[in-house]
Amino acid sequence: SSYSQVECETADDIVAVFHCSGELINEYIQVKTTEGDNKWNWQEVIALDGIKADSSLLHKSLKCDVRPGVARFRIVTKRDVAKILEGFKAELDKRVLPDTTTTRGKALLKAFKTFASPQKRNFSYWAKNCVWQVYGDVEALEAVNIKALSQLAEGLGNRPNFTQLQAIYDEFLEIADKAATANVKTAAASKIILREPALAHLKKLLDEAEDKS
Repeated sequence: SSYSQVECETADDIVAVFHCSGELINEYIQVKTTEGDNKWNWQEVIALDGIKADSSLLHKSLKCDVRPGVARFRIVTKRDVAKILEGFKAELDKRVLPDTTTTRGKALLKAFKTFASPQKRNFSYWAKNCVWQVYGDVEALEAVNIKALSQLAEGLGNRPNFTQLQAIYDEFLEIADKAATANVKTAAASKIILREPALAHLKKLLDEAEDKS
């Protein structure tokens, strides 16, 4: 991958920083675990929080655009989305614009004409650069991640068994949790997981697992 660092609860729940086509990209990721029987619908995602202006889920997403350069947005939920939002489930490189996300961007722009991010970008920009990712439960997400970890291990020349992969995965979850709970004022650097130290630590754990096999 081209990720250089992952930040936990700095500008948003997660900020993934990576390079694409020579450009530095900040992807602002919101994780929503709100329970409910219904799919996320249009009214729910644009509903304001009480009487607070610009306080809907989508406003909060665009507000995260605080850094210069290309911005992308991702909303991760347990609940699926209604048909009106399904276009956002396609990854950006799989979309052929204009599509239904373009229509949603126009509707947002019409409803919130004056709203812009700190980087002066509007909802049309947001719609072109947002992905909505659905994971029904923790077990499904864990299975996807452990599969990715297995492929990464193989690429590094290691072949850990499932039990070893699970232990390594759990350790990285703990690293992420520590980053998320670190104090942004007194331990700002601890909230950032850098690529090279993370890969070095992974390789160390893989080699240790191999020695025990």
